[in-house]
Amino acid sequence: MKKIILIIVLCISANVQSQFNYEYGVIHLRDGSKLKGWVKKINLKELKYKETESAKVIKYNYKKVDKIVINDVLYQFKIVKGNRKNYPRLLDLMKSGKVSLYVLRVQPTHYTVGGIEYYLSRNDSHLVESIGQRTLAIGRKNVIKGLKNYFKDCPNLIKKIKNKEFGKKDVKKVVEYYNNNCD
Repeated sequence: MKKIILIIVLCISANVQSQFNYEYGVIHLRDGSKLKGWVKKINLKELKYKETESAKVIKYNYKKVDKIVINDVLYQFKIVKGNRKNYPRLLDLMKSGKVSLYVLRVQPTHYTVGGIEYYLSRNDSHLVESIGQRTLAIGRKNVIKGLKNYFKDCPNLIKKIKNKEFGKKDVKKVVEYYNNNCD
């Protein structure tokens, strides 16, 4: 009986918690209009919007939304190069320039370790390229390899990466260096 009550309490608390994941933000639609209100990211390609906390929920996807600003963070839908389904992902723009850095923060679950997936695009392209992810289990090795491949047109930057002048959390600094010092 105690187990059943515990399961019911956990289910109710999970449901209540999911209702509070709305954040105040601005949705920029592809037609040029803006919606100010409460936004909740559902998954990588959809979100929910309410004009007020008690208003009816409206779902939006990448076909209608250009970008979203929540707590001064800009999110954009980008297509991941090499992804067979070609669904855009809602990514956080970390650094803009000749090369732009986007991240996807993966929350840990019972099945995943969680971490940060990094994506790069040149000249504000709608396509982004994955350069790897940093997790507790994997570390940074695949990110460093991705950076070396992506920035192979800048030998000075590759040398700095190989000499470990950039630490394991310095992906943003690598992008800044490229934008300021490489052609």
